[in-house]
Amino acid sequence: MPPIKGKETSYKQRCFIHALRFEAGWSYERIAESQDIPKSTVWDICQAPPTPKKRSGRPFSIDPATRRVLITTATRDAEHRRMPYTNIADICGVRASEKTLRKAFALKGYHRRKARKKPFLKPEQKEKRLRFALAHQGWTAEDWRHVLWTDECYVWLSGTRGNVWVTRCSGEEYEEACISPTFKQRDSVMIWGGILGATKAPLVLWQRDDWGTITANSYCTNVLTPVLWPFWSRESARAERRIWLMEDGASAHRARYTQALQAEYAMPKLQWPPISPDLNPIENVWNILKDILDARRPRIRGKEEMATAIQEAWDQIPGYELLEFIDSIPERIQAVINANGGHTRW
Repeated sequence: MPPIKGKETSYKQRCFIHALRFEAGWSYERIAESQDIPKSTVWDICQAPPTPKKRSGRPFSIDPATRRVLITTATRDAEHRRMPYTNIADICGVRASEKTLRKAFALKGYHRRKARKKPFLKPEQKEKRLRFALAHQGWTAEDWRHVLWTDECYVWLSGTRGNVWVTRCSGEEYEEACISPTFKQRDSVMIWGGILGATKAPLVLWQRDDWGTITANSYCTNVLTPVLWPFWSRESARAERRIWLMEDGASAHRARYTQALQAEYAMPKLQWPPISPDLNPIENVWNILKDILDARRPRIRGKEEMATAIQEAWDQIPGYELLEFIDSIPERIQAVINANGGHTRW
């Protein structure tokens, strides 16, 4: 009769098997035949002490009703969402280990994750965002292609964003190849850019030493009059339809002097809602530009080299990528409406 797999062995039988193997010197095959158990079982028994270890941990003990209470409490508001699972359990009067709590939340898809960083939105700012989205809900992708999207952006000489991982051993942390250099605040380059459909406006690299900080006067003198207005005028004539100007709420854009000059140039301007980078496709273009700069080898050193690299990166960005971002504006508008003026994924 063949041995029965999965047959339980008693403590007495395991001790006997140990004696046969280690004191009498029997082979695994002989023990298996004499005890009517598989050879693999004999081998497993001989590799472990006769008394098996107790199973560690406790069985999962949070029932569905308790789990619903925990999740409802944890997602009540921003304050509760920031609380550790153990704090939530204390509030609900639930006694459970952190591991058990993690399992309970994971069963419904909840995990502790990093909070996404987004600008703080006041109620009145949400309301303005919602009003703007509702007013432009009917605009098509073609309509948005006839908006001149503009923005300023800072590019830092340190280049790489986020954490930098290097391969090194202990004691090499301060070698030049193993550090991520940082620079003073002035070691940055401010740029102005604009996109219209698949076309890019000439890029302006702000000459801080000559122009100073960006004010209404310096903005109009170095961007609006010599670059922005000629580009808008030329493209408006080419499109044979109205081209809207989009600018954010920066003080240089809102200044009376700037507004008066734009009115003189007859440039129609969108009434842009506050804190709305998620609606401006040029923000995505800046990310592409910075990705190109991050990938540049050898690393950029000095402002002159940075200025050249920025212009080359701007020239590399293809028109079809601009259109992809611009054509997503109707979806972004709907997302703002769905969020009641709140944050979106963009």
